[in-house]
Amino acid sequence: MRSGIVLAIAIALFTAHGPGIAKESVTAGAGSKTKKTTKKTATKKKPATRKSSVKKPHPIEPIEDAAAIAASTDLYKKELAQKISDANPTQVYTVQPQALLRSVVVVRFIIDKNGKLVSSVVHRSNGDPVTEAAALASLRSVAPLPKPPAKLLSKSRIDLLETWLFNDDGRFQIRSIAQLQKSE
Repeated sequence: MRSGIVLAIAIALFTAHGPGIAKESVTAGAGSKTKKTTKKTATKKKPATRKSSVKKPHPIEPIEDAAAIAASTDLYKKELAQKISDANPTQVYTVQPQALLRSVVVVRFIIDKNGKLVSSVVHRSNGDPVTEAAALASLRSVAPLPKPPAKLLSKSRIDLLETWLFNDDGRFQIRSIAQLQKSE
């Protein structure tokens, strides 16, 4: 068991150092605990080749960029929600939503780079066809939508989810700009 650990350490040390750097080698045998240091002779380096000045994108997005994109997405959704509300003033309630809502409808929709609504579909709801139709109609009524920021686009489109909150009277607020719901 111990010789396996010593061997693993030796391999790690051997692979961790580049050419021309002193390396430790460990002789591991049954009951052997000796350690010796050897020097590796420097190898001739190849001449440096000129690398392209174009940076390749990192496959994993940095956290700062992800946070910025999330913030931009939220701002864009608020802009959309306000435009939908402004275009449907008689269907929007401006007071605090009631405690127990009639319906919550989540719509999934895709917008192209020019603000054209490519598709929209009810993603989730309680099955109330009247509120589902109202949510979809309110979204379609504002076309064309504001152009999404370029950094939010994927394949010249943005795929979003938005939630419509319906009171008993059939009027709604959109979650991105909705007031807090009553607690009782």
